[in-house]
Amino acid sequence: MSNAFIPIKRGTKKPLLANWNLKENAVTTPEDAHKLAGHDIALAHAYSDPPTVCLDIDDGKTAFPYFDELGIDLHSIDAPICWSGNSNRFKYFFRLKEALPLHQVQINGVMSFEYRCQNKNGTTVADVVPPSTHPTGKQYEWVTERDLRSIPDIPSILLDDWKRRLAEEKAKYTAPLRATFRDYEDETPRRVTVLRSQLDYISPDCPYDQWRDVVFAILSTDWSCAHSLALSWSERSDKFDYRSFKALVDSYDRNRSGAHGVITKGTIHHYATQGGYRG
Repeated sequence: MSNAFIPIKRGTKKPLLANWNLKENAVTTPEDAHKLAGHDIALAHAYSDPPTVCLDIDDGKTAFPYFDELGIDLHSIDAPICWSGNSNRFKYFFRLKEALPLHQVQINGVMSFEYRCQNKNGTTVADVVPPSTHPTGKQYEWVTERDLRSIPDIPSILLDDWKRRLAEEKAKYTAPLRATFRDYEDETPRRVTVLRSQLDYISPDCPYDQWRDVVFAILSTDWSCAHSLALSWSERSDKFDYRSFKALVDSYDRNRSGAHGVITKGTIHHYATQGGYRG
């Protein structure tokens, strides 16, 4: 077994290299370990052998009760667990037999937890690990006696939950079109300004299906500025990856429906309103 790492700029979550998520840029051997010297480090899940996954608890108040109900007590699980001093946020690490796509879960409108391994295009997802420094200045620390030298296999309960969610997401994405696009509007400076304003109320650090729907909704306008609008909005995310963005744009098909039905400019208005937009 071997783990793959990438260098991170000290005290940030930003990779040192522009193309950090390409396999050739991951540090996978002791001979290349010097590339990590003087930097913080992140575990590159998809390029580890076997692959790893981070169960990233973003909100313990919603996540822990969910997993209790699922039948697994995360408080007593035997796995490497790290934190940066926030008692509501933890990272759990497990081994996989094969890499699986990232999946984010919201509970009661709150980002609750994520299964983090690889992006939809197969590039790796990475998580900063000890002894790195969090942007708050606090150190990442191991909570248990385990660390990345002894990562157990993912419990079947978690793996089944992850795969079920991926299957549901795929079914939702491939659902047949339930209506036609009827809200096409000509591109005008005012309409572009309104759309930009609405996007300001939607975080690009949202679950994948919402990010996908917003990008597709922008593209559905057929405006000349649609691609640049989608790109500039997506780039605000800390997790932005151009390859994933390009793959998503290339896959755009106006004859598909999204998480809430037909994807149109109204999809943007829907999410913006949820974020507080009242224009």
